[in-house]
Amino acid sequence: MRFNYLILFLILLSSRAFSQMCNTTSSNMGSIIPTTTWQNVTGTSGAKRFWTFNATAGCIYNFSTCNSLFTNDTYLRLYSGTNPLTAVLLLTADDNGPYCTGNKASLNWTCPTTGVYSILVTNFSCANLSASTILSYRLNCPAPLLNDNCSGAINITTLPYTSAITSNNTATSDVPTSISSCGTFGYNVWYTVVGNGNLLAASTCNASTNFDTEIRVYTGSCASLNSMVEVVCNDDDGTCSAGTLKSTASWCSDVGVTYFITVGHYSSTLGTGNFILSVTNGTPCGPLPITLMKFEGEFKDNVVLLTWSTASEQNNDYFYIEKSLDGFTWTRIIEKPGHGNSSTQIDYNAIDNQPFLGINYYRLTQVDYDGQKETFDIIAINVKKDLENCEGRYYDLTGREVDMSTCPSGIYIKKCEGGSKIVRKL
Repeated sequence: MRFNYLILFLILLSSRAFSQMCNTTSSNMGSIIPTTTWQNVTGTSGAKRFWTFNATAGCIYNFSTCNSLFTNDTYLRLYSGTNPLTAVLLLTADDNGPYCTGNKASLNWTCPTTGVYSILVTNFSCANLSASTILSYRLNCPAPLLNDNCSGAINITTLPYTSAITSNNTATSDVPTSISSCGTFGYNVWYTVVGNGNLLAASTCNASTNFDTEIRVYTGSCASLNSMVEVVCNDDDGTCSAGTLKSTASWCSDVGVTYFITVGHYSSTLGTGNFILSVTNGTPCGPLPITLMKFEGEFKDNVVLLTWSTASEQNNDYFYIEKSLDGFTWTRIIEKPGHGNSSTQIDYNAIDNQPFLGINYYRLTQVDYDGQKETFDIIAINVKKDLENCEGRYYDLTGREVDMSTCPSGIYIKKCEGGSKIVRKL
């Protein structure tokens, strides 16, 4: 009986997958020109139909079959290019879209790149439609953001500051090419504030923020964007509260220095939504929490020895070290208590007993008693060792120990006494 259920499930799954591919001949109904008001167009009887249209980056396009009086289960497919049989499928819509319920289809789409696209209307099973099926369409092009580019940054003159609800739907990406400890970044807008010698903090911790934000702060000149110097960046999804995608960046400002604050999506791939930026004025900046003399690492005897030294410490609670394999995704691996207050050199060390084969990235963060923290430059350690013939154990990516002789193809981690190695089973 289980076997019969499995066969039925596979048949249904195959049927649904086919219905979404729709590799069948469709009728080209020509071009449409979306405007800000809904327009309707119908096609010939007994056909699968597609229309082409020119789209502008940043504009939002709406499509629906909601106005069809008599229609079967419709399905919308949005493609790049002028022929949905050869173009790239970008988006699909079936039941219960944003404009109607039931078996009629509707969708919203924000154009990422100006160009030619096509919209295909079929039955869900890719069958022909009756002539009564109506395609409705319109567009909405939000006004360009004045602070989209660095040169148009909004000047913050009074602290504390709270922006209006801002959408980055039409924002472009203009990011300095200098290396950032936060990784990729894009679809950003800009603000400026002049330092006053206090601890300043920029935050998107607000209920109106609904996408994964990242905040960066720079000094320099917009005229030399790629020469700007990053002061701080933050994509720490836990800075507001656990599990959120919002961020907070704080820094000790110098009197009279102009700081450029930019807010965008944590990745250079398309990510848009709304946010509110707040900038607060904190306590006067006293002596630096610590004066770091060095932070170094060395691979020796199958472990990585990490050492650092401070020349002075002020209210220093503790340090923590994070490790990364790509320089973008970080895992905290070590914590060390600080010495509170000191005016003499203090040496620290820590050991990573499980380095990965290849390049391992490490960064050191110092945390004050009041929770303020400072992250220092990243170091890279090249780990070269023979883990091929060690008597190790294998784990899947969830950390569960597995028997490689019975495991399916995939990526696993081999852990030996001397370290760990990524293993691919073909």
